[in-house]
Amino acid sequence: MEGSGRRTMHWLLVLIYLVLVAAPAGVLIHESGHVIGSWFCRAEHMNLSLGTGKRMKAVRIGRKLTIHFHLLLTAGGNASSVRTHPYSNMEKVVISMGGPACSLAAGWVLMQFVSEGNTWIRLFALYNIWIAMINFIPFKWRGKKSDGYFVFRAIYGDGQSG
Repeated sequence: MEGSGRRTMHWLLVLIYLVLVAAPAGVLIHESGHVIGSWFCRAEHMNLSLGTGKRMKAVRIGRKLTIHFHLLLTAGGNASSVRTHPYSNMEKVVISMGGPACSLAAGWVLMQFVSEGNTWIRLFALYNIWIAMINFIPFKWRGKKSDGYFVFRAIYGDGQSG
């Protein structure tokens, strides 16, 4: 029974780590990629939201970026940007792919530092790679759209004329 109890404790620690550390940090990395893409496309203002629920705090960084912290930090995030003239389809692709690209890059860099016994860094690296791979796939689910979905729409349109 002792071995079984240890395995349960191990998986509980992994779950706590994923929910309280890896998920919020991974979302920050991913959404920062969208902000970087927006910056390259000359956005006039960018918002980065971490979590969902009631907004707890907003921090302004410079003239162009506001970071919003929400009550449930472990439950996703969002990045948005605005500018006077609309983004071209290519700019929409750059902004949309910024998130998965940043997640993939972070995962790759972290994997370079993984040693034989460092499960936590490996887990965080794999989590970032997973976020990237899922977001490359174009899908819409419960009103949420993946980055791949936005890219698909930017390239192929929405099927509506006029």
